Order: sequence, then structure tokens, then C-alpha cells
Amino acid sequence: MRILVIDDEKNIRATLSGILEDADYEVRAVESAEKGMSLLQEQIFEVALVDVKLPGMDGMTFLEAARRLAPDMDIIMISGHSGISTAVQAVKAGAYDFCEKPLSLPKSLISIRNIAEKRRLNRQSQEFSDDQQQRYQMVGDSPAMRQLRTLIKRVAGSDAKVL
Repeated sequence: MRILVIDDEKNIRATLSGILEDADYEVRAVESAEKGMSLLQEQIFEVALVDVKLPGMDGMTFLEAARRLAPDMDIIMISGHSGISTAVQAVKAGAYDFCEKPLSLPKSLISIRNIAEKRRLNRQSQEFSDDQQQRYQMVGDSPAMRQLRTLIKRVAGSDAKVL
């Protein structure tokens, strides 16, 4: 899984990168939201850990822009200066989680593992759904089958009983 870390504090970037790389994640760490946006245009990341307070574009602005640019990416907001209202605002804006500084590295890893599990379950569900759709697909193009499809389309929107 590819993870993007955006934090203006060099020590936090280094610590997070080291811990995540030790857990076998591919990590890119940058010091600004602008550099993070630039990377998002070049690569696909499954997860981003983003500081709320950043020079230039702040983390909340990045969150909103990233949701449009990479809607499948899960974002964990991190902050040492924000309160519960910022956490609620971040989650409402689409953040997966909110972690306070000083970061609890075990909690951060658990949050990332939860994202990985969620993604695995979503993939599995989609594969099952695709399999079911394919398994029960009507086949054939005879006049009788075309007539049946037309009838199904007509009654599909109603609550009428069909035998």
C-alpha cells in the first residue's frame, strides 16, 4: 500500500516514514500540501496522513482538493493544535480518521491497517457483486428475449406482482 505523509515538521515525517516502511508500506513524505498535490497528480496513493496546520495551503484545504483529485484515497488528518471541532469538521469533509499529536504510533498503524482491511473487504464485495451479476445475466438476442427485456423494463419501476 502506498502512503503519502504531509507534515512541515521534519522529525514527524522521518518518524512516520520509518515506522510505516518498517511495516512494509511504501511511503513518500513531503513538507507541504502543494508538494503533496503535485505528487497526487503523478502517483496513486491509497492513504495520506496530513497535518492540519501547514504553511501555504493548510491540511483542510488539501483534504477538500484531494477528495476531488483522488476520491479513492483515504486521508488521516493529524494535528497538535486542533480541538474536537476540527476533528469533526475533518471527518465531515471526508477524512477517514483524525489523530492528535504527539502521535500514538500504534494507533496510527491500527488506523492504517483498518483502511487496508476496509479496502480488502470492498474489493472482495465488488468481486462478489460482479460475479453474481455475471452469473444471473440473461443471455440471448432472439425476438422472444428482446420482448422479455422490454416487458421487464416496463414493469421494473412498479410495485406490481409479476408471475
